[in-house]
Amino acid sequence: MGAVFYREMKAYFSSLLAWSLMAAFLAVFGFFLCLGISEYANLSQNAMQGGFPCNVNVYFVPSIIYILSFLLMFFVPLMTMRTFAEDKNSGMLELLFTYPLSDWNIVLGKFFGVMPIILILLALSTSGILFVGKYCTIEWGVVFSGYLGLILFSCAIAATGIFAASITSSQLTAASLNYAIVIGLWLLFYLDQNGAAYASHIGKLSFISHMDFFAKGVICSQDVIYFAAGAVFFIYLAVCCLESRKWRN
Repeated sequence: MGAVFYREMKAYFSSLLAWSLMAAFLAVFGFFLCLGISEYANLSQNAMQGGFPCNVNVYFVPSIIYILSFLLMFFVPLMTMRTFAEDKNSGMLELLFTYPLSDWNIVLGKFFGVMPIILILLALSTSGILFVGKYCTIEWGVVFSGYLGLILFSCAIAATGIFAASITSSQLTAASLNYAIVIGLWLLFYLDQNGAAYASHIGKLSFISHMDFFAKGVICSQDVIYFAAGAVFFIYLAVCCLESRKWRN
C-alpha cells in the first residue's frame, strides 16, 4: 500500500492539473470568504444598533464550514477522477496487478494518496478564520468540530470518487458519476424537510443533515459513523470492481 500511496502523491504533486485545482479552490474560497466577512460585518452592525451582539460562532463560522463543504463537493471529484481511469488507459493498472499487492492495498493506497491534498487545502483555508479571529472572539471548539466534519465529509466524497473511477476508463465519466452520487445524497435533505414519513427517513442519508451539527460545534457519534461508514462502503465497492476481473476470468 505504501508504494501505491507514494506513487499517487508523486503523481499529484507533479501534475499541473492538481496545482491548478488547488489554486482554483483557494481562489473561489477566498472570494466567498470576503463575501462572508462583509455579510457578517453588516449583520454585526445592524445587531449592535438594535442592542444585541452578533455572535461570530453562530453567524460566521458555520457559514464558512458550509461554503467549504460545498466547494469540496465540486473539487474532490476532479481530484479523484484520474485514480483508476488514468491507470486503465495507460496500462499501469495491469502492471499493478502483477505486484504482490492485494486489491485492498491498491484501493487504500489511492484513497490515502488523495487525502493529503485535501488536508492541505483545508489547512490553508483556516487562514481566513485566523484572520477573523484577530478581531473577534472565536470558539475554537466550534472550528475544530466543523473541520472534523469537513475531513470526514472529504473522506466520503474521495471514496465515492475512487469507486466511480474504478468502474470506467474515462475520467470525465468518473467525475460525472461522482457528482451524481454526491449531489444526489446532498439533495436528499429536501426529502427530510418536506417529505412524508418514509421520505423523512431517506432524507436522513443526506450529507447536509450530517454536516449540520458539525458546523454548529456539536460532534455527534451518528454523524461520525455515517461518514466513516460511507467511506468504507464505497471503498469496498471499488475493491469489488477490481476483483470482478477474477470473476470474468
